Amino acid sequence: MEPNTLNTDFTASMKAGVALAQKTVLTDGADMALVPDEYKIQDLEKFHPAPRRIQQSITLSDATAFIQYVKRFKTNGTTVFADLKETKFTAILDYSEDSENTAWGEHRAVYNCPLSRCWETWQKADGKGMSQTDFAKFIEDNLPDIVDPDGSQILTIAKTLEAKKNVDFKSGVKLSNGETQFSYNEEIKGTSSGGTIEIPETFKLGIEVFEG
Repeated sequence: MEPNTLNTDFTASMKAGVALAQKTVLTDGADMALVPDEYKIQDLEKFHPAPRRIQQSITLSDATAFIQYVKRFKTNGTTVFADLKETKFTAILDYSEDSENTAWGEHRAVYNCPLSRCWETWQKADGKGMSQTDFAKFIEDNLPDIVDPDGSQILTIAKTLEAKKNVDFKSGVKLSNGETQFSYNEEIKGTSSGGTIEIPETFKLGIEVFEG
């Protein structure tokens, strides 16, 4: 086959294919293309100097970075959604402004609100029974977190309970100041002695719930 004949046949085939693949506007305004079998439409966006729009979902590690990112890329339709159950914020930067000005909603930023180490430590211990020795060690390891009453007071109480782990605690009386007073009986070398220990009913922590 002569080269000119080959070029002519190829050109004719391309024209026929283009004719079949012309854009058709549907009644609802949507676009479509009719493509011959075994052919497909190629998106040439990658050959442009820049993409047509940002299509990415990025997860930020802290609240400050999340806020800065949203401020940088926000549009009139940018909307931030808060998921209280999952403790997560999702910003949809290219969100629809209204029903008439729709957007793709494909540019997103997510902040998962990670819990702080201190919060997780106390949360794991919440409602968990401990021996007097383990409780004293736990208080000592996390002493800076206790703000009211002073952490040293709680540590003293914890160590006192640890030292008297073999005594017989008799009863507890709630005092007017909110503390509970325990009376105890202790056997030392055949002799018996008693005393009281006053323990706050509650103590307060000064910790961050979330990192940062």
